[in-house]
Amino acid sequence: MSKWNHLGLQTRIMAYATVGLLALFGGLGLLDAQSIRDTTDQVFRERMALARSLARDVEQDLDFLASDLRMGARGLNLPGKDLNRAADNLYQLLKLHAASQFFHVSFVGIKDEQGNLLAGVPEALREGSHPDPAEIQSAMAQNRPLILRSQRAPEGTTPFASVVAPLTPTTEGGRRLAVVADTVGVVGLPAAVPGWGTEYSMEIVTADDWTVITTSRSEQIGNKSSHYSVLQRYTGKGLGGVEVHRGPKGAPGTDHLVAMTPLPSGPFYVVLEQPASLALAVPQRRQNEMLAMSLAAMFLMLGAVWYTTRQVVRPVKQLQAAARAIAEGSLDKPVQVAAQDELGDLAKDIQTMQQQLKKSRDKIEQAKLELELKVEERTHRLQETVGKIITAQEEERRRLARELHDEQSQALGALAVSLERISRLLGPASPQVQAEMLQARDTARALLNETRRLIYDLRPSVLDDMGLEAAIRWCADTHLQRHGVQVTIQSSLPPARLPAPIEVALFRVAQEAIVNVERHSGAQHVGIVVEQQDSVLHMRVWDDGRGFVLPRTGPGKDMPGVGLEGMQERVRLVAGKMEVQSEPGKGTTIKVEAPLDYGGAT
Repeated sequence: MSKWNHLGLQTRIMAYATVGLLALFGGLGLLDAQSIRDTTDQVFRERMALARSLARDVEQDLDFLASDLRMGARGLNLPGKDLNRAADNLYQLLKLHAASQFFHVSFVGIKDEQGNLLAGVPEALREGSHPDPAEIQSAMAQNRPLILRSQRAPEGTTPFASVVAPLTPTTEGGRRLAVVADTVGVVGLPAAVPGWGTEYSMEIVTADDWTVITTSRSEQIGNKSSHYSVLQRYTGKGLGGVEVHRGPKGAPGTDHLVAMTPLPSGPFYVVLEQPASLALAVPQRRQNEMLAMSLAAMFLMLGAVWYTTRQVVRPVKQLQAAARAIAEGSLDKPVQVAAQDELGDLAKDIQTMQQQLKKSRDKIEQAKLELELKVEERTHRLQETVGKIITAQEEERRRLARELHDEQSQALGALAVSLERISRLLGPASPQVQAEMLQARDTARALLNETRRLIYDLRPSVLDDMGLEAAIRWCADTHLQRHGVQVTIQSSLPPARLPAPIEVALFRVAQEAIVNVERHSGAQHVGIVVEQQDSVLHMRVWDDGRGFVLPRTGPGKDMPGVGLEGMQERVRLVAGKMEVQSEPGKGTTIKVEAPLDYGGAT
């Protein structure tokens, strides 16, 4: 379902419309197919009715022949008469009065109940044993004419039907006699079938599918019917029916509609044949017309649906593009939608929303700009304040260092000298007094050294006198070498002095890093690199100590920890940046970059 929903709106509407139209026209097609089947069934019924009508005509002609034969046989008054003459009179009578459009009388004979031919006209057809004694005895037993298949015909003709009628009264000898009339089919029956020569053809076949009468040019009297494959399903059961007889494959126009029906009084079938293209022309034409109309209507409706959905989908796509542009922040491009309906109203609403968003965005941008200006101003003020504080701190350190140097260190130095002099003046005094004096002297000297170290930590004069590199070397020697830490210092600074703020800032960073190594790192090696690249001063301090886990930075914090924050703040005051890298067991590295064109003061 999700894949279906990802399809375009127009595609889905067209799919829905196609399915709906297929269902609609499918239903109409089923109804029309039923109507075509009904029409076809009606055609079948009409052809079957016509075949039965022809069968009744043939049956009627045979009944007339049987009636004439029976009446003629009754009027013969055979006792004492010449049988040959009587047969000739009857033959002439039947030829004149038993006329039929399907057949004519070819032979008249007189037989006894054992099937012996007693007389026959014409003489050329006297030979033969048709019909057999059983058929003659059956006609005598039923005392009515019987219609049988004929086996006697003049040369060049095909026998059709034989009529056997018992004679009454019998002859003087007490023998029972019967009159036999043989017929042959008429070749070509233009008046027998409506539309002969244009639509219909007819044939009469025997129960074993031999053609005895035909109007079709494709059939031959005396041969198997070409409809044998169709007829054999009916002749064996004595049934009739209608079927489409398919011609050979690849031979268009050879299919025929065949209607067949048996003759009740004899072993014959009447077969009515018509080309299927003519017989089923109406239902086929209707089917083709319905198919063409359905396809045309379906494509027209699909075209209308496509055009309508396009009129809807195009504005929707335009609205989608406008909404996407608004979502991406483009609020200056107008919403252009070619629609005057509800979509046009929606486009106007989106245009209004876009204008409102633009106004809101402008207000937000203005407020943001003002806020940034305020933040920048306050940051600048804060930096100035911090700078002043650090400057004041450095000045205070310088003052304290000067006072300690000028007062405390001189006083301690004088005290140590005085104690040394007093120790010499005492001479061989009490050993205990001598020891106390020496201890007091050593203490004074230790205080003097510690005071001097404190003075240098507060503000080493070497930084002011000799510059950054010398100050860093003095700090490393003072704090690390006495602990046995190997220190490597590399410097490629130019001979000229650096700006004082940068020197102070980088020295304090290096000093804090060295003190951290002394107190916390437990390192064996420390490396310090100071170099200048173009207008940027680079310093890197690394150690192989125990390292530590860097805490995550929080909002407003660039580096955690009080000492690191102080280092970071000093670097920021000279427009520089600092990076700390450390992992437990892998030491610590501090990298500092500071531009030399910084114009501040520390």
